[in-house]
Amino acid sequence: MDIKLKTGLFIGNVNKLISKLKFSPYCVKRKLFESYCSSFYGSQSWNLYNNAIKEFQVCWNKGVRMLFNLPYTTHTYLLPHVTLHLNFMDQIASRLCKSISKCSKHSNYIVKYIFCKAVTCFYGIIGASVKFIKDKYNIERVDVSNYRICKQKIRSSVQWQDPVGLQLSQLVNENFLIDCLNSVERKEIINFICTI
Repeated sequence: MDIKLKTGLFIGNVNKLISKLKFSPYCVKRKLFESYCSSFYGSQSWNLYNNAIKEFQVCWNKGVRMLFNLPYTTHTYLLPHVTLHLNFMDQIASRLCKSISKCSKHSNYIVKYIFCKAVTCFYGIIGASVKFIKDKYNIERVDVSNYRICKQKIRSSVQWQDPVGLQLSQLVNENFLIDCLNSVERKEIINFICTI
C-alpha cells in the first residue's frame, strides 16, 4: 500500500513540475526533479519483488521522459544520463543496502540480530529484498551489509561510460553550447539518440 501511495505522490510531483517548468532550463528541471521527485522515504521496508515496484519504475521512466521532453520511446538505460542519478530501482536498492549496513552495526543487539538474520537467512521482507539485490546486482550475501561494496556494484550496473548516454546528457543540457546547431536541429539529434 505504501508503494502505491508513494507512486501517486511521485506522479503528482512530476505533473506539478511539468506544468510549472515547461520552458525552464535543463539544470533547473534536473535539480527540482532531484529535490521533489526523489524522496523515497520508507522504501527500505518495501518488498522488492512486489509488482507495485515495477509499476513505480515505469512511472519514474515516464516522468523523466515527460519532464525533459524526451520521446516516449527513449531507451530506459539512457534516463540516468539525463537525471545524472541512478534509475529508480538502483536508488531503492542503494538505500536498502545503506540501511542494512547501518543496522547490522547498530548498538542495539536486537536491531543488529534482526538485520543480520535477514541477510544470512533471507528472512522476512528485508530478507526477500536482500535476495533480490543479491540476484540482480550479483552481490555476495556477506557483502550486502557492506555499503561501499554494494554501492560500487549497483553503480557499475549503470552504463555511466556509455558514449551515447554521455552525448545525450550534453545535448539535453542547454548550457552545453554547440555552435553549429540551432534548437530544432539539437532536438532532432536528441530524438535520434534516444531511439536508436
